[in-house]
Amino acid sequence: MTLPAPNPLRSKPHRQSCRHTLLARLYALGSSNLPVSILGASLCGLAFLGISSSATAAQPPPAASTAATATPNATLPVTNGKTFTPHTARYAVRYRGIDAGTSEIRLESLAGEGEPRYRFTNRSTPQGLAALFLPGVIAQRTTFSIAGDGLRPHEYSLDDGGKSTARDVRLTFDWARNRVTGVAENQSVDLPLVPGMQDALTVGLQVRWLLQQGRAPQRLVMVEKATAKDYDYAFEGRERLQTALGPVDALVWSSRRPGSNRVTRTWYAPAFGYVAVKAEQVAGNKPLMSFSVLSWQLLP
Repeated sequence: MTLPAPNPLRSKPHRQSCRHTLLARLYALGSSNLPVSILGASLCGLAFLGISSSATAAQPPPAASTAATATPNATLPVTNGKTFTPHTARYAVRYRGIDAGTSEIRLESLAGEGEPRYRFTNRSTPQGLAALFLPGVIAQRTTFSIAGDGLRPHEYSLDDGGKSTARDVRLTFDWARNRVTGVAENQSVDLPLVPGMQDALTVGLQVRWLLQQGRAPQRLVMVEKATAKDYDYAFEGRERLQTALGPVDALVWSSRRPGSNRVTRTWYAPAFGYVAVKAEQVAGNKPLMSFSVLSWQLLP
């Protein structure tokens, strides 16, 4: 009697391998600040980070007042470019050309005295084939403040949606002691905290913060799980996109680790507070993941 060949989609090791690959891809996009994040990294991960280029010097972006064709569904408040306007956005996620789910980001202002403080969350819901490999909603969350030199993350977490904590991350950024501590995939984390260091979600927000002021991001340091990694950014030009929000004028920035052929490109829309309206990651000429905006709105 001939037994049927096992279905690889039902193989536990195969599912775990694919799941880990998807999480890693999302983490990298997380560096783009699409929803890791997103954006960071998981279907959430793209908090539309925009990990960037190589040693190419970044070109200065256009002035922060550049307008897009699409009209936001609410008027953006006038700011000094050094704070964020609370908002939410939702994205469609594709993995290797296949619909993989949706991702939602939410940026909220927290009450308090002193430096402006915020909470940023990214929730990604796998669908279709992705749901076979990812156990549930992937959630990332960070709290951060804004100081003179930019964003300062305080608490970051990643929950992959499963019952096990084997892929979860919990990090604390202690700016008084200059240490990053916590647990990443059940491994202890204890790293020196250097000025400008970001987590998998705030790295993309730091790019937006710089662009709001007409400044060019160049090299940023991100803590990914238990390791600090450098990402270089390069300005690639301007492009008008047809989106679910209507025609949008965007600034295109790329990011990557030095020496890597994996590049993340992110399209930032000035008319929407430099939120990312599109992001994609490629390895050489091979598409990996992409995000495209479905909706955007201001929060009260």
